[in-house]
Amino acid sequence: MSAYNMARLLVLMLTVSPAVWGDDIDTSISQGREAYQHGDVSQAIGRLEYALQRLRQRNSERLAMYLPSPLPGWEALGSRAGVPSGAVSSNYSAAEREYYTQTGLVNVRIEMDSPAIHSVAMLASNPAYAKSTGATVKHLAGYKAVIHYDCDAKDGDISLLVDNQYLVTVEGDGVSLEELEAYLTSVG
Repeated sequence: MSAYNMARLLVLMLTVSPAVWGDDIDTSISQGREAYQHGDVSQAIGRLEYALQRLRQRNSERLAMYLPSPLPGWEALGSRAGVPSGAVSSNYSAAEREYYTQTGLVNVRIEMDSPAIHSVAMLASNPAYAKSTGATVKHLAGYKAVIHYDCDAKDGDISLLVDNQYLVTVEGDGVSLEELEAYLTSVG
């Protein structure tokens, strides 16, 4: 193929909508539907599970866009998007990023449709029960936050449930509660 035709093809590929030429998710869904219609249920399940996995990965990548920049005096590692390692379920999306100084470490994680949402919702809706677990409930960023923090050890975590679908968790070691709250309120 000549350089001219190669350039024309490249321009065409870059200007045509993904809906026209499809993507691996569309292809996988179509292949799953076709396998199902031909009675190959096992193949259909495999193709559709792949499509779900890719959709969750895309959600995770979108969640990563809401992770905050480092606070002044802090550094950050790159963000990670996908199902967290060691997760009990792979049916949710997540993104996280670590931040550090010479004395402190903070991890910010955003999860969508996480199984942990129910536990946080229970604690946030019942401050007396939260207190019996060593937590406090406080309003932050317009939502109820569940806080576990040890002033002496300077470590703890804050979990915030947003619209019963998103869970934002900020965990820290060697940090003040104010720094954890600052990271939480800077998400988005």
